[in-house]
Amino acid sequence: MKYLRYLGLPILVVIGIYFTAKGQYWAWLYLLLLDSIIIGGDAFLGDDESTPKYQYPSILTALLFINLPLIFLLVCIATYMAGDLSSPMLEQTVLALTGLDIAVTRNGTELWHLAGYVFAGGLLVGSAATVPGHELVHHKKKRLDWFMGNWMLAFTWDSAFAIEHVQGHHKNVGLPSDPATAKRGDGLYKFFIRSSLQEHRDAWQIEGARLKKRSQYFLSYHNQLIQGYARSALITAIIFLISGWNGVFMLLGMAVFAKLFLETVNYMEHYGLVRVPGTPVALHHSW
Repeated sequence: MKYLRYLGLPILVVIGIYFTAKGQYWAWLYLLLLDSIIIGGDAFLGDDESTPKYQYPSILTALLFINLPLIFLLVCIATYMAGDLSSPMLEQTVLALTGLDIAVTRNGTELWHLAGYVFAGGLLVGSAATVPGHELVHHKKKRLDWFMGNWMLAFTWDSAFAIEHVQGHHKNVGLPSDPATAKRGDGLYKFFIRSSLQEHRDAWQIEGARLKKRSQYFLSYHNQLIQGYARSALITAIIFLISGWNGVFMLLGMAVFAKLFLETVNYMEHYGLVRVPGTPVALHHSW
């Protein structure tokens, strides 16, 4: 039973896929349902302070992996709703899985419906792709975990996170140089922009130093940032084939919302905290 509770997130994504395939205002209804579950869970279930031991941690990792194909399908359906192109493979897949003909359900889609897809889809990408991806890229010695984590981060064009967060943030938290530590007085949106830009800049510097040490070319396949951007470009190209430019703009909207979701967590975790340079990272460097 303690393993099964971690199916909660994939199940929410599956429900999101069905609501998204229903078309029109159903994404807004799903967002209302999801928010009710989150708020209600916080209000009535209380804090879980247990520390269970897991004999088979690989099961937990597999439950993280499940989110990748589910999120990909969700994003494909949501962006499909924004266009007017035909995508027989996607249409037949969704029909077989849900019994819904998305070529029909997208009829009558309006701008306010698409906003619902951006918010609901972005929230699910943030929680079911970015968060598991964040966990998996810490497993650098496990190639499959690292691979899957990077693909999850590709939905938000955030390959820099896998590099800067693991090799930069962990040692620089609380220092002025850390992009994920909000300075006192910073508003959320100011922090979001600064953190996102600095994260990519620092990731290029970290990756450049790694490649130089290995005597490998900076602009080459060996560059993990370039690999990450290529993953994101491939996802974007697939969305373009499914739904044209409307779908691409939808994808970027979901990516920005999902990235904001992640940076909001960083903002709350480290806001205003200061660590004296040279002192070790401790529990009090996170709220």
